[in-house]
Amino acid sequence: TARDSKKQYRDWLNAKENAGKFTWTIALWGVEAKAAEVGLSLEAYWQQIIKACFLDEADPVAHWRKISVEQEHIRQALNQMKIQWVHAVGADLDLKVKIGSERSWNGGSGRNIPSFEI
Repeated sequence: TARDSKKQYRDWLNAKENAGKFTWTIALWGVEAKAAEVGLSLEAYWQQIIKACFLDEADPVAHWRKISVEQEHIRQALNQMKIQWVHAVGADLDLKVKIGSERSWNGGSGRNIPSFEI
């Protein structure tokens, strides 16, 4: 399969990443179709991306590092809680998900920009 054919490459890439010699980032790129979908001009859409990524800040890297520290504190706090269920309710939604006893909260790696996921 395609997955099997990439295994050697993925193993090599994972070893590099685990050794701190490789990383990756997924970022948002503004295109006309996405701008139109949210009712913005392409320029206005790009301005929203710039703002969301803190590229309008004097030191965007420092800002993201600060957010990363804050996310880590939140992640640790969530892992200390004994959460059994996550319940999301909305106009067309009533979703209850059981959290397994061996689960832990992850995220905040900075790989997806902009993102504040945990």
